[in-house]
Amino acid sequence: MPLPLYITIKANTSSCYEGYYAGHGLTKVAYRLCTTIKTFGQAHETILKMTPEYDQEPIVFRKLPRNLCPEIYAHGECLVYKNAFSIRAEQPEIWNAWTTQVAFPCDQALQTKTIDVQPLVWHIVYCICSCAAHGLLLDDNSLGNFGIIHAPIVVIDAGRKVQEESPIEKNKNLSVPEEILSDIRLVGEHRGRAPAGR
Repeated sequence: MPLPLYITIKANTSSCYEGYYAGHGLTKVAYRLCTTIKTFGQAHETILKMTPEYDQEPIVFRKLPRNLCPEIYAHGECLVYKNAFSIRAEQPEIWNAWTTQVAFPCDQALQTKTIDVQPLVWHIVYCICSCAAHGLLLDDNSLGNFGIIHAPIVVIDAGRKVQEESPIEKNKNLSVPEEILSDIRLVGEHRGRAPAGR
């Protein structure tokens, strides 16, 4: 996993970008892209996600409706060098990479104290059910795996379950997951008060 620092990215061996650490998961790391530090403020709409493993996210998100997930701009492989300056003898690792629209993670949004908990939970539950209606049963429903783009709540991590061709059956358990309730309790304790609806 790369260090959480800025990186240099070459696209098609001509264009050069800088990536500034924007977060990570178990195997993925995310960077905000810009041409220089001076243009960082213009890069708020583009995130580069990278992982050494196969990840179905860019494929699944291109199949889902735009109101359920961030837009995927490009998807392919990238060469990752451990050294800041490539050494001729060094063999780079081949990673899976894609660029995507930026979404503000819901767990971070709650910490700003400007978001009401109860409407947020209902929007997340609606998002979970909508994904299931398109054959995707999410396997990690923690708040950090959902985000906000302008107003809609979207899923920002497709998880590991394979998307089915047909909608998930209605008898599947699609109630409010314990991961969400646990995250909300933590936010409530952090704020010094119980969250709404508790």
